[in-house]
Amino acid sequence: MQIYCLGTVSDLSFLGWIFGRWYAEEYYPDESADMAEEIAANLKAAYVNIVNESGWMEAQVAAVALEKMEKMDFQIGAPFDVRVQVNTKPGA
Repeated sequence: MQIYCLGTVSDLSFLGWIFGRWYAEEYYPDESADMAEEIAANLKAAYVNIVNESGWMEAQVAAVALEKMEKMDFQIGAPFDVRVQVNTKPGA
């Protein structure tokens, strides 16, 4: 019985996306997402400027730091695909 219950709960893992979608629809409008993404982009640009203007950092170290920053992926709020689904209304 325990194995059956665990299998059933595992099969319901998609519910997290459904609840996430409802939450995003109610509490995370596109304006908030856009503002958060702008803040993240500004922070990234500031970091790049600090690295580029640092006089104490060796060129190789600075290059590695900039490469790492380029690879960083900011995940803020609801996943993009959830926001797209939320804002796609049939017939709109």
